[in-house]
Amino acid sequence: MTHPLQHKRMILASTSPRRIDLLREAGYSFETRNPQFDESAVKLDGLPARHTAMTLAHLKALSVAEEFDTGIIIAGDTLIEFAGEYMGKPKDADDARRMLTSLMGNKHDVITGLSIMDASDYHERMLADTATVRITPIDDDELDAYIESGAWEGKAGGYNVADLEDKWQIHIKGDRTTVIGLPMAKLDEALQKFASEL
Repeated sequence: MTHPLQHKRMILASTSPRRIDLLREAGYSFETRNPQFDESAVKLDGLPARHTAMTLAHLKALSVAEEFDTGIIIAGDTLIEFAGEYMGKPKDADDARRMLTSLMGNKHDVITGLSIMDASDYHERMLADTATVRITPIDDDELDAYIESGAWEGKAGGYNVADLEDKWQIHIKGDRTTVIGLPMAKLDEALQKFASEL
């Protein structure tokens, strides 16, 4: 498949295996870098979840763009919005249990913000996509085993669909890749527009 910007160096600002797989399966050639910035130091109080996800994606892209003279940086950040609040990655096992217990059986929105940035001049395109998810509750023993496994670490709300869809009943309304962490339909469209702006 031919992609816009295929002649350009492309860098994914993430070492997430799930994001890497999505981009690779779509036929992109790219490098990966782990963004070097402290999310906990960013003050985002009061910002809507959609804007928070885009802001964090922007900061990830910026931190990686500073390492390169040229190249197209792709960064994403995923949050969960439920009951008027948003959830990022759990701080510890207790936080993961709290998040999963509140989410299971309830519809919630998964929002992934995207940043596409040209490292040469910091020209940027940002966007976000939302999908609605409902996870059928699991029994206490299964939840205990999941928490003990540590599989919740580094995942918004304590779970990722790509890891669990063959084990849990997960119903998605919207783009499955948005829930995984990189909305590919929106990304392809945005890259087309980005290429026309260069």
